[in-house]
Amino acid sequence: MRSITNMSGLRRPNAVTQRVVIVGAGHAGVQLSASLRDAGFDGDITMVGDEAVLPYQRPPLSKAYLLGKQDVGGLYLKSPEVYKELRVDYIAGDRVRSVERSDGVAVLQSGKRLRYDRIVLATGGRRIGLPVPGAHLDGVVGLRSFADASDIKERLAALPENRREFAEKAIKKILDRFYQEPAEKIEPYIYVLLEAIERSDYGVVVQHLAEAKRKDIAALADALDEFGLADMAHLV
Repeated sequence: MRSITNMSGLRRPNAVTQRVVIVGAGHAGVQLSASLRDAGFDGDITMVGDEAVLPYQRPPLSKAYLLGKQDVGGLYLKSPEVYKELRVDYIAGDRVRSVERSDGVAVLQSGKRLRYDRIVLATGGRRIGLPVPGAHLDGVVGLRSFADASDIKERLAALPENRREFAEKAIKKILDRFYQEPAEKIEPYIYVLLEAIERSDYGVVVQHLAEAKRKDIAALADALDEFGLADMAHLV
């Protein structure tokens, strides 16, 4: 069995690595599992992800997926068959609660204990909530995970038919305006827009947004930056 050297997390400096636990199921975790097999590692690989779905790409969540241009299957980093070929044991919908380094054990939230020779922390980052008044309101949502994007799509689907078309067009225009920008840049505009369209008295606002030209959408974005999200939230 091929060993792995020069990696942190080894309990016994000269021990042969037989079990690798990867904490996190994003790009880094998935690529590491594939790279280990490419390098000839023949031991056990376990990857733990806290979402109950296959590892997926995040950038399309705020773009192609939300726009309806890409389905769920198109988001996956690899198909289930690839993980079987790589012999990666993927544990979905669970998270590592603690690591007992002296015993080489990762303890999951579910209570399951995973023994390891090497453990890799590939958890990535977490979005920070808006530190402004009103950020706790129901209409203020985040957009980082598959669940977040699905929630936004469900909110749109639940809108009355006479406003749903306008709402979808307005959000698409916002997303198209920032199509090549990172998700964190367009999130604030989505927050404020959703807060507005969920109030029945502001259907006219959504209608104007739906009919606006690209330069008008850009003006809206600039206005949000200039006046601040908190002030805009109070206005709408």
